[in-house]
Amino acid sequence: MAIELHDYLHKMMERGFQYPNEQGKFLVRPIVPEDRSVLDAAFRELTPKSKYLRFFQSSERLSQYQLDYLSNPDGENHVAWGILDTTFKPHKGVCAMRFIRLKDNPEVAEVAITVIDSYQGQGLSKVAFSVMNILASELGIKRFRHHVLHQNSVANASLLKLGIINSKVESGVYIKETPVFSSAKEISDHAQLSGLRKTMMYVQRKLKET
Repeated sequence: MAIELHDYLHKMMERGFQYPNEQGKFLVRPIVPEDRSVLDAAFRELTPKSKYLRFFQSSERLSQYQLDYLSNPDGENHVAWGILDTTFKPHKGVCAMRFIRLKDNPEVAEVAITVIDSYQGQGLSKVAFSVMNILASELGIKRFRHHVLHQNSVANASLLKLGIINSKVESGVYIKETPVFSSAKEISDHAQLSGLRKTMMYVQRKLKET
């Protein structure tokens, strides 16, 4: 399965797919080493509040080590994708997503999705969620682990709708696990998840076309 996915990712690095439709302005594709400057610029656009809720700190820039690590996924144990606004030249990074498989439990991966503030509310987190779940499922990952602050009410409410499997608190941070969904069919028919199911169906179709 891993070899098949690597071939598939190689093609995606060249093409990716557009969102919200064939002519959409957003390009969804894997992150590559050449994206260091894109990641750096996107991080600097986050508000201090968003940096704190996502990274638990509000430093102005990512370190060189962080940029090197985030821009060099291996496609199997560390998978990272981004969403770019193609109306900018060069394209502007507006969302980053990644999951990292746990060494001591290969069926679990820590997952994180970040959308810069000015692009929130445009469905990009749904796209990111869909991509991460589909790829993780293909790699044999069964559960996603999330680190969430108590005051991040939006993230906590979203995880609750998805179905929390395990939950604990360490140093004031919630550590919650949710199932990995291989397709839109596996997502709850909760009315508030209808938009997510629709987005995931679109992402599934685009990934199969590539």
